[in-house]
Amino acid sequence: MYSVSIKGIVLGSLFDLVVSFVFGIVLVVVLTVSNGGNPDVAMAAMNSGGWFAFQMVVGFGLTIIAGYLAAWIAGRGEMINGTLSAVFTMAIMIPMMAGQPMPWSMTIMVILYILTPPFGLLGGYLRWRQTNGG
Repeated sequence: MYSVSIKGIVLGSLFDLVVSFVFGIVLVVVLTVSNGGNPDVAMAAMNSGGWFAFQMVVGFGLTIIAGYLAAWIAGRGEMINGTLSAVFTMAIMIPMMAGQPMPWSMTIMVILYILTPPFGLLGGYLRWRQTNGG
């Protein structure tokens, strides 16, 4: 249990939540403006294949950074802290999204929830490699 850093997990998760939220707002504004101010067209574009893939790449990239940040702040147990920061982010997001309209199918949402912790682990692993001369 010594390896777990609450401070690292919380700050990594907070980074992931805040930056993801800001990214989402910026993306909606950009797509709305580029589609003539029509929010319905913007949302349809946002959920199209190319924009969906872009959101996934950015989202998972932010989770990797958050895992790295959690591991860096912890200074120990890099991989567990990176993973737990992603799990903590999901533990906050799932209740926040309850009852809200989902942009994607439940199957896709479950797949995203399953894939998120390994990306936090990757961030922790990258920090571990950095500190262990790998």
